[in-house]
Formats: sequence, C-alpha cells, structure tokens
Amino acid sequence: MESLCLASAPVADASRHDASLATADGIVSWVTVYDQENFQGKRMEFTSACQNIMECGMDNIRSLKVECGAWVGYEHSSFCGQQFILERGDYPRWESWSGSNAYHIERLMSFRPICSANHKESKITVFERENFIGHQWEITDDYPSLQAMGWPSNEIGSMQVQSGAWVCYQYPGYRGYQYIMECDHHGGEYKHYREWGSHAQTFQEVSPSKCKHKQVSVLVLTTLIAGHNNCSRCKDQAFTTLIMLGSNTGIGKTTALDLAKRGARVILACRNKEKAEAAVYDIRKESGNPEVLYMHLDLASLKSVRDFAETFLKSEPRLDLLINNAGLIASGRTEDGFGMAFGVNHLGHFLLTLLLLDRLKQAEHSRVINVSALLHRLGSVDFNLLNTHKDLVTGQSSWHAFRAYCHSKLCNVLFTRELANRLEGTSVTCYCLHPGVISTEIGRNMGVLQKLLFLPMSKLFFMDPEGGAQTTLYCALQEGLEPLSGRYFSSCALQNVSARGRDDALAKKLWEVLFCFASLGGSSVSHLAAFDSGRHNLKSLQRPLSR
Repeated sequence: MESLCLASAPVADASRHDASLATADGIVSWVTVYDQENFQGKRMEFTSACQNIMECGMDNIRSLKVECGAWVGYEHSSFCGQQFILERGDYPRWESWSGSNAYHIERLMSFRPICSANHKESKITVFERENFIGHQWEITDDYPSLQAMGWPSNEIGSMQVQSGAWVCYQYPGYRGYQYIMECDHHGGEYKHYREWGSHAQTFQEVSPSKCKHKQVSVLVLTTLIAGHNNCSRCKDQAFTTLIMLGSNTGIGKTTALDLAKRGARVILACRNKEKAEAAVYDIRKESGNPEVLYMHLDLASLKSVRDFAETFLKSEPRLDLLINNAGLIASGRTEDGFGMAFGVNHLGHFLLTLLLLDRLKQAEHSRVINVSALLHRLGSVDFNLLNTHKDLVTGQSSWHAFRAYCHSKLCNVLFTRELANRLEGTSVTCYCLHPGVISTEIGRNMGVLQKLLFLPMSKLFFMDPEGGAQTTLYCALQEGLEPLSGRYFSSCALQNVSARGRDDALAKKLWEVLFCFASLGGSSVSHLAAFDSGRHNLKSLQRPLSR
C-alpha cells in the first residue's frame, strides 16, 4: 500500500509556533501526527504545510489529531496522489480518514491547511467543457444530484471557485477519490481536470461541510461526509430509557444495538412483530443487555400511535431519548386517509412526540431526534393539498411517491425547528439529521415501477448501516449540543438546511395544521397558546375528539 500526503510544516520554536498558528483569516490551524496507529510512536505538531513528512524525520503518518482548522492530506509527498479532508477530530487509524466508501490508503505523506475553508460564504461555477466553455451553473448550496437537478452532461470540464473551499467525489454517495477545490489555489480557476488531480472529469458530488468548505461533483451535489466520523469516542450518556422507531432492520437496528451496548433500556417501536422480536433477540445477544424489548407501533394508524403512547406511559416511568427513525417511500393511504409517506414519515412522529413530551420533560436532560434526509432539499409544503387531499402530492405514480418522500423529509426539518422554539427553557432538546440510507429497506413498500425509478437514484446516497447510524449516535450522545437544538446534522457535523427548511413562518404554520390533523378536530389555537406557555395537557390528544 502506498503512502498518503498531508500538508504542514514542523514548528522549530515557540516564537515560530505562535506566529504560524493563525491563517490569513485569523483562524488557527494545528495538527498533531504520529508514525504509528492509535497515536503511538513518534509525534510531531504542525501549524503549516508539510511537503514531505520524511524530511521531518518520520517515515509516514499512521494516525493524527486535528486540533484546529481544516486540513487536506495526500497519499504521496509534494501534495500528490489521493486527497483526504481532515477536519477537527481524532484519526486513530487509516479507516478514520478513508472511511467505508473511499479507497483504502493506510499512510499519509504530506498535508496542508485549508485556509479558504473558513470563508463565511462558498460559491463555485461549474462548466460543461474545459477552459470555462459550455453550459455553466453557479452553485452556493448542496444538491442531491447535479444530473437530477438538470445538469446536461455526465462530466465537469472546468470550474471557478469564487469563494470558500469545495470537495469533489469520484462517485455518488461520497465514494471514491476526493478532490479539494479552493479559491486560494490556482486563483480559484481549474481550467482542466488535470489541474485538480483527476484522471477523468467525471465527478459525482458537490456540497458544503461543517468547517465551511464545500463539496463538488458532476453527478451529485451534496453534503460532505468527511472522514466518516465514528461516534464511538462520544461519552456514554446516562440514558435510562429510550424509544427507537424503525428499529428492526438497517440503520435503526444498528443504532439500537450501539445504544444497548452502552447500557440503555431500549424499546423497539415497530409494526412488524416477527421482525421486531427477531431484532430484540439479536440485540440482546450481541450487546449482552437484557433490557431490550418490543412494543407494537404502526405509524400508519393514529389510533396505534395513541395506544403505544398510552401503553408506554403506563409501564415506563422515564424517557430520556426518542428517536423518530421510521421512513418509507410508498403510495397509498394510511388508516386515517392521509398520504402514506406523509402519514408514516411525519404525522405519526409528530403525534407521538407530543404525546410523550411531558414524560421527556421529567428527565434532567432528554433529547428528541428526527431522522430526516438530504432529499428534504427537494421538498416543499402545499397547504392547499394538505387541506383538500390530506397529502403533499396528488398522484400515485412512482414520481409522486418519490416527491412525497422528499416533502415529508422537509416536514421533519420544519417540525424540529418549531419544536425547539417551543421547548426553549425546558430540559428537552431536539435535532434532525441526514443519516444516509440503505437500499433494501427504504424502498421495501415500492412497486416495481417505483423501484426502477428510485433505486438507481438511491445509489447516490447508500452506505452501510454502521456508517448510516453514526450521525444519529452523534446527536444522541455528543455532549454540548444543547445550544444547537433545532438544527440539522450530517456526518456527525452541523449542516445547513434548504431555504424552506429555515422558514420559521412555514414551520409554525405546518405545526398548526398538523396539530389539527393529529387531534382530528377543532381549532388548535387555544391548545397552541397553552402549549407555548408550558401548561398544555397533552393527554387531550390520547383519543380523537368527538365531532
């Protein structure tokens, strides 16, 4: 296996150390590297670029800690070969920077800080052909897929970075080679794919990331999953009891297993009894924790949601964590006549959360986690359709099912934002996130035509269950997130949401409409006013109101 490169220079003395700590923007850059895994062996600190680690007396880099700033590491010396984004955090082994979807490079040989990653805004223009010719797009935000959004080609010929730093990926789903594009390098101009180090200009992704650099790709324009952070370094929280929705397979099951290993009492809230009981058996066996049990919950039935809440509140004296993880892409209607995706992916979660809020407030510190998706960026909310069709789409085609999923994920984001506002000053905080998805589960209720449409697109986002669970675990376990209640995370990092996802007026209006839907009658104005003041008795939602 060939070696990697990172950019930084050794610090000769204290005065040089102090002078080099700040970048051009006054941002500190600091990395500590080791020549053995798990932070063992020879150790050196750097605050600027290192063109060849061997010239500093080390054979290679096998582990590192980024103390401050954003860095890029290289496979070879002189900043050549495969590139890796290195953001603040610990990298004990090569998997930490390669991740499960990148090529495996076990050593780094050169590295440098990314000064332009600290720009407040990021903007890049991509061109269809070399030398800034042909069709062009100006990009300032993430996109799930350039082609899905109308990009006319399967490649990018050239790019101009007006501000910030961007990361390009070779394949969809943040897989393959990474290429870092910066406004401070090449004058921000990349006339040909050779200038960004690619063997061919078929990028797959582009988007912003937690340290304010962005990612770029020809086919996919999405949020960076840099380093595939593993949340095992998060401290175990004092969770006595948690509820995990959508937990009998995939990401949900993996998340439940991790939390069970940490000693929590885990309640799997699932519709399919056979699968849920099998999951309980597996999790108990692997975790060694007998405090894993199943309670029936069908989110396609508001009666089932109320029954679940009633059973839980009678049997469990405490609730520390609620993870609303269930989700599907499907046509049809729920038991109550709502669109299936809207009812299962959002309305059921909304009602359950409200029914359990009083119990959550009794814990010293509790959290609500709503699992959204990157595709919320394609979503919108049509209140006319909600009022007339009890859904966010009108048709039953494959395309309508996909659109309904996107709309429901935007609802998750808006709900989290409004819930955080209403819970301010309480012991409960809430977060939403994009976890990554698994093909075999999210489309399980699709018809043949729907799968033909969705599954090829889903290749843009798939990862393994362990990787997909990391951001949920981060939001559940990471200390110090309380000031970020209501915010959106991806790859264990704070991310921006779409413009609609930041619309407080839209979030409030959606809440009011959903409150009426969930209680199945009457105006919600008086209830909302009481809830805002913390006096609303949520037991009024236990059964439908008489008409």
